[in-house]
Amino acid sequence: MPADEQLLQTLANQAAVALENARLYREAREQAAHLATLNAISAAITSSLDIKVVIPQLLEETCQALDATTGSILLRDPNSDELVFTQTMTDESDILGGQRLAPGVGIAGWVAEHNQSVCVNDVRQDPRFYDGLDKVTNIRVQSLLCVPFGHPHGVSGVIEIVNKRSGVFSEQDLHLLEAIAPVAAVALENAQLYTSLQARVSELEILYNLGLLLSSTMDSDVVIETALTQFQMIFQATGISLLRKDPQSDGLRFVHTLEKKEHSHVHLQIPVHLEKGEGIAGWVATKGQPVVVADAQADPRWSDRVDHALGRQTRSLMAAPLRVSGQISGVVEVVHEQANMYTNDDLRTLETVTFALAVALENARLYEEQKELLRERELTQAQMIHSEKMAALGRLTASIAHEINNPLQSVQVCLNLAEEEMNDQQRRDKMDLYLGLASGEIERVAEIVNRMRDFYRPARTEKQPTDIQATLEAVLALTHKKLQHGNVTVVREWSDLPSIQANADHLKQVFLNLVLNAIDAMPQGGTLRLRTGLDWLPSDGQDETLAVRIEFSDTGEGVPAETLPHLFEPFVTTKEQGSGLGLFVSAEIIEAHGGTITVESQEGEGTTFTILLPVN
Repeated sequence: MPADEQLLQTLANQAAVALENARLYREAREQAAHLATLNAISAAITSSLDIKVVIPQLLEETCQALDATTGSILLRDPNSDELVFTQTMTDESDILGGQRLAPGVGIAGWVAEHNQSVCVNDVRQDPRFYDGLDKVTNIRVQSLLCVPFGHPHGVSGVIEIVNKRSGVFSEQDLHLLEAIAPVAAVALENAQLYTSLQARVSELEILYNLGLLLSSTMDSDVVIETALTQFQMIFQATGISLLRKDPQSDGLRFVHTLEKKEHSHVHLQIPVHLEKGEGIAGWVATKGQPVVVADAQADPRWSDRVDHALGRQTRSLMAAPLRVSGQISGVVEVVHEQANMYTNDDLRTLETVTFALAVALENARLYEEQKELLRERELTQAQMIHSEKMAALGRLTASIAHEINNPLQSVQVCLNLAEEEMNDQQRRDKMDLYLGLASGEIERVAEIVNRMRDFYRPARTEKQPTDIQATLEAVLALTHKKLQHGNVTVVREWSDLPSIQANADHLKQVFLNLVLNAIDAMPQGGTLRLRTGLDWLPSDGQDETLAVRIEFSDTGEGVPAETLPHLFEPFVTTKEQGSGLGLFVSAEIIEAHGGTITVESQEGEGTTFTILLPVN
């Protein structure tokens, strides 16, 4: 009947509305659940920037939302296009961590290669499936979801969720994982940036500490040992070596090697000499480029002669050239017995620390050069002082020979008279007189010889408390006859002086040179006035320090005005037979004592040398 049909149509319409409402409600609930899951996952993976925390949380939340047993995140290696298992959520420890899939291998490889998501509920029927990992994990994969993630220009990795606990994976599951993937990509990128920043901070801290250690010594052997020990700690290496270029063959020889043995590190002598370009280290030395090798055994450049010598098998390897003064002088090589241990970031760190080592070695070399130059300078200065001392003694030879000759003649006369007495009456009083006179003259000769021996002996190098006026008196005693023969009168104007720390032998050389110069400047005789006193010596440009002042003033011919500014330069002299080194050596000695020597002179009136020596 029409009424019944109308009623039935009305009921049908209401049922359709109810079903549509139920569908919409169910979709709304699913969408709400979907959003809640995304929100929970986002909150979980953004709660930390540590990639070791982010990935496990991401996998745990995702597997729980999709009711799956386990999951993995694989990141693409930009150098090899391989997929690397970064973290796997398994019942056991992360046994897949670090495992690699060649490009295109397995369903994950296909997803990364084609940038497409897949849902497979029976992997055994899918020709793309690779079961090699099942043997590693002891997990039989039955179903999986795999979704790529990355940036607009390519895939940076994939998320793989394995084995639905109840039923099979649905399209909604795949859509949910596709929604999770961009969030995961952002979280992973942030975590990687944070990890990279932390690594950079750690690297800078390592470099800072390494710089402090390397700058604490200038011994090249200690520098190398310290550096290799630090490198071993940084890279956890099986072995680390410094190879130096052989200047004759242009090959490489092992200078220092640090090898890990059980729980300690030992220094080894490696008798292997690499020819030019041999091995990876030889390639680095020839090309001047650093290199990181995932597996040395598969590298055509590898030479296994060192492994045979040490009884090991090198897998991972890094090497960086050592540049000193702009030239490659060697190679730093880091090795490990496990493959794929080092990354490009590790290589960059090795380059940086190798540069720090090169700078430290260059500083050590310059320091050794400066030490050698200083030793040569000190030796030359000592030779000059000795030569000038002998020259000054030569100038005294004539007067000293005369001084010694007189008492020797007196001794001879006394001995002749004593001999006559012995052959004649042997008067005891006459014998005593003659022998007493002879003994006195012999003592006089001995005193002269002792004075000359004091000036001839090698000078002490250390400084000791020194009485300046006593030192001056010793010089005047030695030159007494020379002054007497030159008709030079000595006037002493002494003050009360403290003793100073000085090398008395060197100061005697300076004082002797100034006295002899004064005698030579007064060929017709004159007066030499010696004054001592206390004065102030400028120090550090501002402060002054207490000093002893010694003045040598003569009434001689004076120094020409054009010569005066150059008087303390080597080989400058106003004498026909002078060497021009006396005043130069004297100025060097005074400067070594922290003092000053100056000169004032007027032609025809005389010259005054003033010496200031610090008391402390």
